[in-house]
Amino acid sequence: MLPDDCPLAEVFPAEWAILADKVYQGISSFLRGILPKKGRNISLADLSHNDKVAHDRVIVENFFGRLNQLWRIMSDKFRLGRDLYDDIFRLCLGLTNVHVSHCPLRQDNGDWYRRSQNKLIQLGQLLKQKRRLAQEKYRAKKRRRLSSTLADLGGEAGASEDAMTQLPSQEY
Repeated sequence: MLPDDCPLAEVFPAEWAILADKVYQGISSFLRGILPKKGRNISLADLSHNDKVAHDRVIVENFFGRLNQLWRIMSDKFRLGRDLYDDIFRLCLGLTNVHVSHCPLRQDNGDWYRRSQNKLIQLGQLLKQKRRLAQEKYRAKKRRRLSSTLADLGGEAGASEDAMTQLPSQEY
């Protein structure tokens, strides 16, 4: 069992602590969070603490794997309005909790979660690649458009650029 030695443990002793990973380093300033220590040169005690956090986070990954396995809307890009997200997420969490109470979590749920996370990462990379290709196509068209010469636009072969861009003088 992990010790609850987060900064706000004394301020909110009756509140739940959140078990998070290294990404959520700033969470401890406003919530009770149990986090692994971050850095290159950490002590043996901190390494031991990180191992305990990682060990306990396995159950969290298994839960999210079950959540993604049961409810497709949780494992794919959310396409509905932002105002619905919280309600749908909470509903899926509650239903998953009921499911877990009848069917305990297993290792394959964690594997499912990692697969679904990789799928979302690949989807994001694909979207970035599509956007990059569209931008390159746009820029190439723009370069072609800008590189067209006045001769391509129907100017006289011997005319200078200045002569082509001047308005004819009108005599009255």
